[in-house]
Amino acid sequence: KYADMVVKALIENANMPIDTVVRAKANMLFPQPHGNRKDFHMPHTDKEIPWNVNSDHVTALYYVNDADGDTYFFNKKYGEELRDMHVIDQMSPKKGRVVIFNSNQYHCSSSPVDSDKRIVINIVLKVRQ
Repeated sequence: KYADMVVKALIENANMPIDTVVRAKANMLFPQPHGNRKDFHMPHTDKEIPWNVNSDHVTALYYVNDADGDTYFFNKKYGEELRDMHVIDQMSPKKGRVVIFNSNQYHCSSSPVDSDKRIVINIVLKVRQ
């Protein structure tokens, strides 16, 4: 129901021309009480579209609950040389927040340290150009 709610809101409120829902999944992470807030998981992309091709896929992350365990965004896209890859932005999970980015953008999650769980709905969408 969360994925449907997010897609409907993007169509109606953000005027996003969604063609297809490619994938929708829920991710739940549990706390790492002895972890470091600056630790993050393996950077990845949600779609293997080369950086030099006009991407028609976007990812919408919907944060189901308030939590620590930020999402990190990197300066690289799929197909680029990964040398000198570094964090360029991060987003904290706030209930109801949606963040949208190109699906070929490297990003990653991190486990909560203080919160009892971190729940995110990850939706990959094909949009009309």
